[in-house]
Amino acid sequence: MTVSILTQLAQSVSANQFPIDLQSLESAITETSGVADVHIEQLSQLGVEVEGESDKISDANCVSDNLTDLVDKSIAIYGDGGFDNKGAEILRLSVGSLFVSHGIYIPATLVVPAFESNVTYSTEVAEKKAGIISRILTWLHEAMKTIASAFVKFWESLVDSSKSVGDYADKVKAKVAAIKAGSRTDVTEVNIGNASSYLVDKHSKIEPPSRHVVQTVAIFEDFVIEWRTGWKQMIEVQLPSSITTDENAEVLSKRIVQLAKDSLAVKAKIKMDITPNHYLEMIPGTGATPLMSTKIKINQSIVANTTKANMLSLSELKISIGVCHDGLKVLEQLKHEMEAFTGITGKVGKLTKSVTLPEGSKTDVAETRVALSSLNKACSLAAWGWINSAPYFLKTIKASIRYVDVCAGHYR
Repeated sequence: MTVSILTQLAQSVSANQFPIDLQSLESAITETSGVADVHIEQLSQLGVEVEGESDKISDANCVSDNLTDLVDKSIAIYGDGGFDNKGAEILRLSVGSLFVSHGIYIPATLVVPAFESNVTYSTEVAEKKAGIISRILTWLHEAMKTIASAFVKFWESLVDSSKSVGDYADKVKAKVAAIKAGSRTDVTEVNIGNASSYLVDKHSKIEPPSRHVVQTVAIFEDFVIEWRTGWKQMIEVQLPSSITTDENAEVLSKRIVQLAKDSLAVKAKIKMDITPNHYLEMIPGTGATPLMSTKIKINQSIVANTTKANMLSLSELKISIGVCHDGLKVLEQLKHEMEAFTGITGKVGKLTKSVTLPEGSKTDVAETRVALSSLNKACSLAAWGWINSAPYFLKTIKASIRYVDVCAGHYR
């Protein structure tokens, strides 16, 4: 697909001139530009939503581990004699502090009930702990439902955003077409404002859209392929509809944990270009399951040192606006990716909720939970990458259209 799009971008675009109400057109251009900005911002907000759910997954996993460790060690310390009143109060305060530190505001008494009998208290605390762990699996299920929903909203919002940027391009194309043959301008530079931060080359110079958009498309398509490949093993793992036996749980847990260790997210820090001047950075986590604390952010690699750009010739204007319009077509290939990721997030969410190991199970329940948390986290990180990279691609295309728009306004 890359070759075909780049070939289209390299072609010259002609436009028929026709009479037009320039004042009305300028008003329409301003309106469509604003609509595009709103849609792109809405797209960006989905990334914030997914990041929040990703953090919940990490917190839930951490709370589960710490809660298990805290309760089990406390029970072991008091041994067969059972807790005394002071020990029960210390445990309650510790559990309460653990929940609050991770933003989980549930009463500690759900795990550490009121002290009544030092003979049965240890057993009761262990049973309560199991109930909270089960609740945490439910939280993971809800987090995955939100992420799956965000994927659906992402595609819908991406379609709207791409269309609004395309509408802006259409209006600017009409503005360029309305310039009369032989028109001249004495302006040698134009001020493109904030658009400059998306249009600089590696030397911090602003590139003409005809070249910059071609580079943007090529880089973004490479990112799409690399990102998908990096998560392939985690995302394409075959999942059962439920975990109800020791055998299923043990085999699946070990497989998922191994996949987590081999995944993109736990390698050395990596950087992936998503546009000529923005890159995605992945910082691996630490501990036994690094995936759980892996972080992703998008950085600006090059800063514009001016908002002034060279004035484009009339022929450059016509070629550039066509290139901008065709550049949006690259987003069409994301549809397949979104469908695949939406499917896996839905399956992971359902699987997380359907863990019902038999009583007296020999399978390590903690390992099963860690495995499912890892798969949840992998899906959330993959989603974050898709959802946060697309707005920068669209902003770059829109910035190029803005460049053409400003230049066209100086022809008389």
